Amino acid sequence: MNRNKRKFSQEERLEILREAEQQGIEVTLRKHNLSRSLCKLPRTLAI
Repeated sequence: MNRNKRKFSQEERLEILREAEQQGIEVTLRKHNLSRSLCKLPRTLAI
């Protein structure tokens, strides 16, 4: 796994959040190769 820290602009962050609302958190995290630990919602709410 690549451990380089990526930086997202404010606009990119908002777009990722909007996408998570529409497509689901798990799908969005996987698509952007983000760790679940970055998500503040408990796993039970993500379903």
